[in-house]
Amino acid sequence: MTSTLKMKKAQYMSWFARVTEEGGVVNIEFSVSPEVFGGELADWLKVDWPSVWNGPPNGGAELDAWLSRYGWKPVELQRQLEVETRHGSVFEFHSDGTWAPVNAVTRGLMRAGSNSSDDRDRVLGEVAERWEAYLAHAVAAAGEPTGVGVAGRPGFPVPPGNEWSVPDSERENPRRLAYWEGFGGGLDAPVLVVRQGVALPTWSDSPVPSSNISMVFHRPHGWRRH
Repeated sequence: MTSTLKMKKAQYMSWFARVTEEGGVVNIEFSVSPEVFGGELADWLKVDWPSVWNGPPNGGAELDAWLSRYGWKPVELQRQLEVETRHGSVFEFHSDGTWAPVNAVTRGLMRAGSNSSDDRDRVLGEVAERWEAYLAHAVAAAGEPTGVGVAGRPGFPVPPGNEWSVPDSERENPRRLAYWEGFGGGLDAPVLVVRQGVALPTWSDSPVPSSNISMVFHRPHGWRRH
């Protein structure tokens, strides 16, 4: 049995804590709620992906026009480009060089953790519950995934160009993964990957459990600049 201790909302994050019956506290933070995630995906379906992978202009009026095309506002311009969407989420553009070409667009969605070793199952359970919500909103926006699976079970999916080895047990990462190949269709459509990771200390003899859900748009394998 748990109870909500407190809740706080900020521009890009909301969080709350649950007091467990063992006396521990599980902190749960949302950078992007499942509902907002669905809205974000609906917007990203309309993006001109060749212009994303080619990378943004270096600055000035051309950059302003590139951002305003989708209602994005710049948050970080000094290193990798970060933009705020109309939903208030901040996405980071990762590049092979200085801004261009872009190879991935990423966003953390939520995480849960505790300082108590007794709360490992509670932390994993909280994230597993939210995983189902994120997956449901992704399916509503983008259709059924190309592949979805849980670590240690048969048929774990391997996205194209995936750099991870297939996890042999539930203690390996990613713990859960779903991907959509050719997200939205069209030229240079990305591979959308949504994954749950579990911090290694979660499995130690004196665990400090922590787990998160994140998403990434991967540039399609074999991409060529247009």
